[in-house]
Amino acid sequence: MAMSAAATRWAWRGLVLGLIGVGVVVYAVSAAEFPHFPDRYRNPLYEITFRLMGDDLAPYNLGWLLGLRGLASLVPYLSLIHI
Repeated sequence: MAMSAAATRWAWRGLVLGLIGVGVVVYAVSAAEFPHFPDRYRNPLYEITFRLMGDDLAPYNLGWLLGLRGLASLVPYLSLIHI
């Protein structure tokens, strides 16, 4: 069963928006955790960023001023990026 042109257009839009969303999340999380990755890491997103997040570590940020700690402190930053 073939999809209509409108359904195909919506499918492509969904794919593009999904890829943009993934890109924004990867950039935002990486920038929040460690903006200057050392060259010795092959995949710093997994080797540094996700490991730090798994250990509930986050740098000083706006959330700290609001009394939040750990990953919860990134909520204000990530909500501002979402806007």
